[in-house]
Amino acid sequence: MTVYRIGELKFDPDASETCVRGRVTHLQPQVSSVLACLIRHRGEVVSKDVLVAEAWEGRRTSDESVTRCVCLLRAHFAERDQKQLIETIPKRGYRFTGPVEKLQAGPSTHFSQPAANGASHIDSGDHAKTAVNLVLTGAAVFMLLGALMVAADFFTLR
Repeated sequence: MTVYRIGELKFDPDASETCVRGRVTHLQPQVSSVLACLIRHRGEVVSKDVLVAEAWEGRRTSDESVTRCVCLLRAHFAERDQKQLIETIPKRGYRFTGPVEKLQAGPSTHFSQPAANGASHIDSGDHAKTAVNLVLTGAAVFMLLGALMVAADFFTLR
């Protein structure tokens, strides 16, 4: 098991987690796979085809899925005061430019162990984003249902 240090951020690809100053954040598995691929090819231009072959293990996916994962990674790094670590090379792919140090994983590098009280370390900012997303999604569904009801009333009156 390997853990990578990217500046002050630690990345555990097996657990799909990052840790900065004791704050652990879980990455979506596919986003974690894309980051691991970019790190393995650090400094090289990685085409979308290579990302699909390695991060999706050859399963079919869209260009939008690859772009979305890279976008989520950029946002993740930006939230943790990391400079732009992933370059877009137009019409060719992406290049990871951050400093990477490979650490041998052991008890001192594993950062997702539960706290003494049984609670896990989760970035509170992630909870806030999830709550906002749920509220916005609920509001959008509510508005859509309202529009459908108005449309149904309109057409039944005719």
